[in-house]
Amino acid sequence: MIETQYNAKVWVMRSDNGGEYQSSDLQKYLEGHGIIHQTTCSNTPQQNGVAEWKNRHLLEVVRASLIAAKTPISYWGEAITSAAYLINRVPSSSINFQTPLQALINAVVAPIVPNLPPRVFGCVAFVHLHKHQRTKLTSHALQCVFVGYALHKKGYRCYHPPTRQMYITMDVVFMKIQCIFHLSLNLQGEYHKEIQTLDYDYHISKENESGQSELVNQEAGELDMSGQQLGPKMSSLKYQTNRRLLKVFLI
Repeated sequence: MIETQYNAKVWVMRSDNGGEYQSSDLQKYLEGHGIIHQTTCSNTPQQNGVAEWKNRHLLEVVRASLIAAKTPISYWGEAITSAAYLINRVPSSSINFQTPLQALINAVVAPIVPNLPPRVFGCVAFVHLHKHQRTKLTSHALQCVFVGYALHKKGYRCYHPPTRQMYITMDVVFMKIQCIFHLSLNLQGEYHKEIQTLDYDYHISKENESGQSELVNQEAGELDMSGQQLGPKMSSLKYQTNRRLLKVFLI
């Protein structure tokens, strides 16, 4: 890929003494292509400082992204790909405040790569559903989670957890201040759409004209919880209707 895409050749490969670098298949490949394999001394990562520091940089960005969005650890692969995409497009003082992509283009003949506006990892993304993906009565958008940028397409990678389907598209609207896993944690693991369609029973205590209280059982068709949990105590809501004081107790 280095030869075909950048018109350059690899002369030396430097790594640690990991087993993945000591395999016989890799050694045969390096020898067949005339590539010298240099290894660092044991417990001496500073001999390959640039690569080791960049690995640390990537892991720090990944850790911050996962924690900020409360994303499960299983998303680490998407997070590290997204982090590498962003780091390659951020200016660095070590290369005269150029981006790594700019420095690469100035050094060798590099192919044109797409540059998409950055988005917040783990945020809510509403993917537009085209006519062949929906019916007349279904929603025109699908709530997904943004997980990164496509490698060989100009589009965003949006994942739909219920169906485990990945969408690569540009027809998407982002809610950068909302993270889908924040909503799921607040709702104790249930999806926001599911919680809105649950039915709840509540009791209305009202005073009749004689001043005596009467309990009337009523059933609520839909109750929008808005992602909030009720405390252990009953909450009381007072309102005035036709000069009668009603107390609604939500249990």
